[in-house]
Amino acid sequence: MTKQQDSPIFMSKLECPVCGTKFEVETIKVGAYNEEGRDTDFRPKKRKWLNPDFQKYNPLLFFMSVCPNCYFTKEFTSKYKDWKSDTVFKNYRQKNLKEKHLKELKNDEGVIKTLARNLDADKYPFQTAVLKILLGIYDEQFNLQYSNLDIGRYFLRIAWLFRENSQSDKSGEGQLASHAMKIEDIILRLSGYFEQIREDKKALAVSSAEFIKDPLFPEGDKKRELSECYNDALSDLDETVEKYKSAVVKLKGSISSSSEIVGVNAESMAPLEQPFNGRTSFREYLRELKKIWPEAPTSEHEAMNSAAEYYKLAYEEGKEISAGNQAIQAVYLIAELSRRVGKNKEARGYFNTSIKLAQEYIHANKGDRSRTALARKILELALEQGKLNLKTLEQKKNVSA
Repeated sequence: MTKQQDSPIFMSKLECPVCGTKFEVETIKVGAYNEEGRDTDFRPKKRKWLNPDFQKYNPLLFFMSVCPNCYFTKEFTSKYKDWKSDTVFKNYRQKNLKEKHLKELKNDEGVIKTLARNLDADKYPFQTAVLKILLGIYDEQFNLQYSNLDIGRYFLRIAWLFRENSQSDKSGEGQLASHAMKIEDIILRLSGYFEQIREDKKALAVSSAEFIKDPLFPEGDKKRELSECYNDALSDLDETVEKYKSAVVKLKGSISSSSEIVGVNAESMAPLEQPFNGRTSFREYLRELKKIWPEAPTSEHEAMNSAAEYYKLAYEEGKEISAGNQAIQAVYLIAELSRRVGKNKEARGYFNTSIKLAQEYIHANKGDRSRTALARKILELALEQGKLNLKTLEQKKNVSA
């Protein structure tokens, strides 16, 4: 990225803990941009850089530092910058992390190389921001005791990037394309379910046959009865699976037609749908990535779902999230992200928990309004979004009835 005299970026020196390469990291100056408003999952709604030339960049592009030699990636913080002073990291984590990263790096078709060779901040700022965070997630998971909280935070930020870049430059075309994208995502998820059902059906057929034919299985009416039950059920399942397969094939066939109807040019398409390094779109690239790394999200929905799951693990383990504001915020985020991905029953429980935690914390610190400011804000959000979630649950209940 070209630096200007009035650039909001300055360079910080760093040494890679994996390969020892010394390099400079692009860091954002304090006050380089202003934010206005937040979504209910805390995504900044508006952002204005003081230098207008940087308006196309999301600050999350600079969230992770990537080693230019071995591509080891980690969130750039003061603690990471001074990792040589971290005896716990050096004595207990560095060796294992280094071995796993370098082993994966040898695979030209592996996740690290697949992500790293597509980094291009000038040409693809949004896509590169996503890829850098994905690299950070992948490397974090190499740790023997990786941080569920950090991975949850990273997936949440990818969801924010998807949301910010899901609209085309033309609102009419953007809305039409958004509908088509949602349909395509659902069709591809249905396709994945079909493959899983087919594999489970095969496993069921083999297991039931082995069960019936086992020498220890008693002969007689019970054997014939159970054998008929399995055979009839598997036959019905075969018929159902074939119908499912036929429906999925038809739906897949509709994808190209949907794209033709949308018919927007590359410049007006949302960045997620624009051509990317020889692929028809960045979304298509992410689908290819998902084949070698199933956790790779291809949509905001998938990123939010992963974020919620990792936040839940962090909260349930209780090691990374402290009582008070941090726990209140984490539980609220689990609730809100669950609501956004349609897990409304699960969301209801977490909304109730976040409300309870916030009320107890506010009561315990009622003499200190500055200390309880965040808790009061989250309580307000939890009450509001909790009501919205209950309304959705009622609507689902009425539809199913």
